[in-house]
Amino acid sequence: IEKHRTRHIALQFSYDGTDYSGFAQNVGKECDNSVERELFAALEKTRLLVSPEEHGMLTESEVEEAENGQMPKRTASKYSRCGRTDKGVHANGQVVALYLKS
Repeated sequence: IEKHRTRHIALQFSYDGTDYSGFAQNVGKECDNSVERELFAALEKTRLLVSPEEHGMLTESEVEEAENGQMPKRTASKYSRCGRTDKGVHANGQVVALYLKS
């Protein structure tokens, strides 16, 4: 496994929510059209997400969970958000924090 430096960053962004089901992802729903799902798709595409195998900033018990293949990249990145919006609502200054490869 190739090791990368990671940084804990805050992303501040704005979006037009007209065509979205809201900010928060509805995990497990195929028809989810959330901003959060799009955000993670973009981070995955650019290969910036910390994978569980790389252990990122995980605690010992989390490393064990990752080694058992039970941890999604979202958890490994220590993702957190400061708010959410409803369907069709726009946001200006939305902030999320997570560890990304640098």
